[in-house]
Amino acid sequence: MPKIPNLVYAKIHVGSVVKAGRPLALYSATETTYWKRSEDWAVKAAENFDHFVDLHSEPLPEGTAGIVLRETDHLNLLSKDKRNHLTAVCLDAEEKAIHKGTVHVSTEVGQPESGQGGAGEPAGQDKPKKDV
Repeated sequence: MPKIPNLVYAKIHVGSVVKAGRPLALYSATETTYWKRSEDWAVKAAENFDHFVDLHSEPLPEGTAGIVLRETDHLNLLSKDKRNHLTAVCLDAEEKAIHKGTVHVSTEVGQPESGQGGAGEPAGQDKPKKDV
């Protein structure tokens, strides 16, 4: 059975950063293929997203104008990337997902000054998607 991609259907704006001299809009997903979360949870999930995106050292895909936090801090032992990370989707200037634009933003780099680490609620706090 083919895997169904976890697409972002709805998001809220949660801030911005400047990377490589260009501004990036930051968003947090409120609905994906697999789940929905309230705007309050989306804001909480993105609590330190700006900090970790700012420290992200890998290049973002060409044309990235925004980045959406899709998955909160987690470790995926089945992935090639064994770091604790946030999963995010890069967007172009028209806020459309960039092909091959899913990135892992490490949370194992410098922690925010508040000492809170991570990006808000644990991954298990996402609510299963309900038919609306």
